[in-house]
Amino acid sequence: MKNKVLVFIFVFMIVCISLPFILGATSFVIEKSYDSLNASLPGIYKTDSIVLRITTSVESSCSYGDSPSSLVNDLGVYGLTHETYLENLEEGFHKYYILCGVGDIKEISFTTSIPIYATIQLSENPPLKAGKYTIDLITSKTTLGTPTLEYSFDEIVYKPISLKGSGKNWEGNLIIPDTLGEAVCSFRFSAQDLSGQTGTKIIGDNLFIIDTSSPSAIGIINAVGYEGQIRLDWFFDEDVKEFNIYKSENPQVDYTEFYKSTNKDYFYDNDVTKGKTYYYRIAGVDEAGNIGDLSKEVYATALLSNYTTTSGLNPKLVGKVDNSVAEINSVIQNINGISALIDLKEEKEKNLFKDLKLDKDLDDAITELNSLKRDIESYKLQDLSEIELDNKLASATLKLNIIKKKVPEDITITGEKEIVREFTEENLQKAFLEYFPNSEDSYNKEISDTLKIIKDKNLQIKGNFYGLEILYLDGTKKQITLIEETITPQIEDIPDFSFVLIVPKEIAEQSSELKFMNLDYSVVKDDPVLSFNQNTEKIIYYLNKEMGLDSLDDIIITPIKLPSADTNESKITGNSILESVSKGSLGIIMLVIFALALVVYFLRLRSSSSIKPVLRIIEDIKKSKSLLKEGKEEEARNLYQRVKEEYKNLSDKDKRTIMNSIEKMREGV
Repeated sequence: MKNKVLVFIFVFMIVCISLPFILGATSFVIEKSYDSLNASLPGIYKTDSIVLRITTSVESSCSYGDSPSSLVNDLGVYGLTHETYLENLEEGFHKYYILCGVGDIKEISFTTSIPIYATIQLSENPPLKAGKYTIDLITSKTTLGTPTLEYSFDEIVYKPISLKGSGKNWEGNLIIPDTLGEAVCSFRFSAQDLSGQTGTKIIGDNLFIIDTSSPSAIGIINAVGYEGQIRLDWFFDEDVKEFNIYKSENPQVDYTEFYKSTNKDYFYDNDVTKGKTYYYRIAGVDEAGNIGDLSKEVYATALLSNYTTTSGLNPKLVGKVDNSVAEINSVIQNINGISALIDLKEEKEKNLFKDLKLDKDLDDAITELNSLKRDIESYKLQDLSEIELDNKLASATLKLNIIKKKVPEDITITGEKEIVREFTEENLQKAFLEYFPNSEDSYNKEISDTLKIIKDKNLQIKGNFYGLEILYLDGTKKQITLIEETITPQIEDIPDFSFVLIVPKEIAEQSSELKFMNLDYSVVKDDPVLSFNQNTEKIIYYLNKEMGLDSLDDIIITPIKLPSADTNESKITGNSILESVSKGSLGIIMLVIFALALVVYFLRLRSSSSIKPVLRIIEDIKKSKSLLKEGKEEEARNLYQRVKEEYKNLSDKDKRTIMNSIEKMREGV
């Protein structure tokens, strides 16, 4: 597999290095006494974001609007200082009307002038392969002279791009060398408007994924001839967009003999002449359009007819095919026997087998084996030499062994323990602190409400811990620790009520995989901390390592009655807002989310992910947004560095889970 994680690291490097440029954006604070309003402010504010702060001589509540009859917006909180953040202001004159307490409606007005900014469009969508691309630079205002546009592949060395055009529309070219590999291209911009004011901001896309690396060669490929048809099938474990098929009636097929493309891992070629032999090669094509190395060459003959006699294969070779089919039938019989033996087990072991969805693994294996058997039986219809047949049967044997590795043969309980979870104020307080880590509220009311619900509903959570050994058909064994949290009775129709599961870091870190069998849960925080809805009856999860069952007592599972959205809504307060917006925190949040979303192309994997490292990265990304809104840029930088280092060691399946979560966060921005 290509080391696509390199691109993710590049993105984080770019974000971190770009901080000084992004933080250069400014916002302004307009602070006035309520008693001194009804005046137009002098000067022009060169920004599209204003912090409007009104002070009153006595504690009161204030509201504002763009007309005296529509004062529908709250101006901060009850007290002496009232403020709000006005963003995305258009250039020009602005007037707002303000009412505090029972006083008169007053007005305040000011003028804004937004610095020139630009958007960038490329002639093709990323990821970009090697080649020449047209860049369209569109400015928000007519420029004074030619803008400056520079590009970099490492965010360290920038090179200029020659621009042609006039007014707001400019055009240049970007050349990507074929030796670059995997990287991220970023741009810097500068221009003056007709008043001489300079702007450097780029709105929208400013980071573009580059991939000039080609997929590797396909290693497993087969060709089978039928009457008037040839079937190709292959196996490839890298993520690609499609496959190119190259075909010839002569050996030594090359790239010039392109035939067709497909996004499947098999192809039926009906454009053949009966009795003729055809030669094929396959190459993967990635999202950037890079064409991989050609596979080994395979060939097959389109048969004159599907034989109605014993077979189209030399009768002396039919026995080899029958032996392979018999071996597969034997494995299928073994799997059916496994299902029967599991049904005879103790009820507890039988249920654990189903809870882990091992019965589904048996069904999937039988489906794969029947498909493999059909392929092998088709060899009887082909005019194959002994060497050709042996090669095909060897490939089939390899597939059979891979299937056997995934077949669970038996499950044994090596240890078990049962406890009743305690609902203490300490555990509830910890759950609320995990939910709202930056809050100074003690949540005494919510804890009291939760304890009342527990008592009224006679709520109980029983934890069952199991040490399990799973034996697979190929003889390998796997030790895991399974936890089942059973909730009784089922809770319904209680607003903002859910269950929080907190797995101590020392437990999660002892296992490289913490997998939840439940489908409906949400991530609250890393370590991990998860939330389940109030209708949940059972929470099932396991660690892929045998653990001391007594240590699992430290896991906290507790119900909580969350405060309403209004109660817990974040407040805009004085210095944190001023420091945050004055340094462009909103801009960096958008850049981080967008930059991370760009790499989702490289992280489309098929497997489900382990929990612990995934939660850490997802929640650090969420936390960075809060830190930036509070003006804590240094802490945000530390988080970025931590995520970058942890991400290097993740499996591909974890990366896909991370990017799916990022896509959801990005949609909610």
